Amino acid sequence: MEFTVGICAYNEESNIGKVLDRIIEISDEKLKEVIVVASGCTDRTEEIVRSKKDSRIKLISEEERNGKPSAINKIFKEFETEYLVMLDADVLPERNCFESLLKKFNGKVGAVSGKTLTVKSGNKFWDYVGDLRFRLFDRLARENVKKGKFVHISGYIYAIKKGIVDKIPDIINDDLFIGIRVKEEGYLNDYGEDGVVMIQHPLNVDDYVKQRKRVMLGHYQIEKLKKYKVPSNSVKELIPATLKELSLNPVKLLYFLGFLGIDKYADVLAKKELKRGKFSTKWEYVESSKKL
Repeated sequence: MEFTVGICAYNEESNIGKVLDRIIEISDEKLKEVIVVASGCTDRTEEIVRSKKDSRIKLISEEERNGKPSAINKIFKEFETEYLVMLDADVLPERNCFESLLKKFNGKVGAVSGKTLTVKSGNKFWDYVGDLRFRLFDRLARENVKKGKFVHISGYIYAIKKGIVDKIPDIINDDLFIGIRVKEEGYLNDYGEDGVVMIQHPLNVDDYVKQRKRVMLGHYQIEKLKKYKVPSNSVKELIPATLKELSLNPVKLLYFLGFLGIDKYADVLAKKELKRGKFSTKWEYVESSKKL
């Protein structure tokens, strides 16, 4: 299966070179193009992309930062292969990652989510929080596939078949919106648990709250727009999954309580911002998550 990789980047000089090198390293001739949309970058992101000698790497430069949906729409318009793999600019795909996603496609599947694992930082609390979050995502995705229920595709990495979604609105959670659109078009979302990317999870309260507030705000925005209850907002789905992943180790129980408190604080901030009704769809820069 021939495919394109799409990357939306804003000030990613720390990681974009490593990410592009990894993509080329693990891919064969089926990879036809890597499209990088650099949106309003004020660092060396564009310079680093241009320095790559592989002719498959293509840079689209946006002078102003227009937000991720704008960058995604440019990629959707430009790619010509049957399949597109969307990848964040600060993740490292594991070997066989792309093949693991693409092999899931059939006549019924329109999009496939990959699996996220976190790089160990040495900070036991934040390593626990990151690990728990993505184990919960993994469990919910696997269970929903088995039950034939909706699978939330991950914005860190997913693959989509051309022609299903051609354009998205200016929205915070582009990944969730795209997954819902795939379903509305009569296709299934699948989960490729062997399609793994590594990320650096936020390593302090400010960065974590900044990131989680945006995710939660995006979920509430989708719920209002699409009348869809996000699984991670559903007590009915989330509590059983959490209990299955919960450790009875006293230290980890304390970590869990800390995680709940910080997460709740982020949720309160998200609801306040939603109530005000004025918020930007541009993601705030999360410094501690950029150190792969």
